[in-house]
Amino acid sequence: ALDGTGYGTDGKIWGFEFLKAGLDGFDRLGHLEYMPLPGGDAAVKNPIRIGAAYLYKTLGKIPEDIPAFKEMTATDKSILCTQIEKHINTVDTSSCGRIFDAVATILGLCSHATFEAEAAIALEESAKKSLIRNAGYQIKTEIIEGCRILRIGNLLKEILKDMHNGIPASDIAMKFHISVKDCIVYNVKDLLKENCLSKAVLSGGVCQNKLLLSMLLEDFKQEGIEILTNEILPANDGCISLGQAAVASEKLRLGE
Repeated sequence: ALDGTGYGTDGKIWGFEFLKAGLDGFDRLGHLEYMPLPGGDAAVKNPIRIGAAYLYKTLGKIPEDIPAFKEMTATDKSILCTQIEKHINTVDTSSCGRIFDAVATILGLCSHATFEAEAAIALEESAKKSLIRNAGYQIKTEIIEGCRILRIGNLLKEILKDMHNGIPASDIAMKFHISVKDCIVYNVKDLLKENCLSKAVLSGGVCQNKLLLSMLLEDFKQEGIEILTNEILPANDGCISLGQAAVASEKLRLGE
């Protein structure tokens, strides 16, 4: 499930999840590590806050030499860091959409969004200009109490390193897309095997990213893994009510 905002059973905001699911329920087998979202929904309209928060969480600081963050005053940064440290008006999220927002603003592609998914769209459009196809960053998978946790600290460090080395934003954007794709394929392959399953579903608003989706489908085809995607209904929130109705119908059928 690759999405921007989903209310999780633990009260946190989900959005990059590996779920073993059916009409009778689901098990969460893995997810992106929780990252801070200072200001909650307000941060979604200001990706600069997400980028700064993710770097502060993983690096312990907001780098001074990133052009996008120069518009933030020392007071702005201090307040944001305090919010994160003391968890003031800050929620934890494993959202896939928010990591796209963070990388987009770090690369200077979108600091303030005027419409939904503007930062993610800018990141995708930038990646399309790159000729890179096979070089990504590492998203480490750590297994904790049987659940796969995706760590993005190394990914962000490598992005900053490439920026300092003068690598074009379009190439970094493409390497990021490849990284997300590789991480998903690696974990889905393992989870299908571990759970004796033969097919997987890709859905959620991030699956509207045609570049990422096409790369995922190509890799899964090469691996011989059957993948189900949205065709009649949209991958984003437009079909949530149908899913809810299907689950409710099954519960009624079972008399629950």
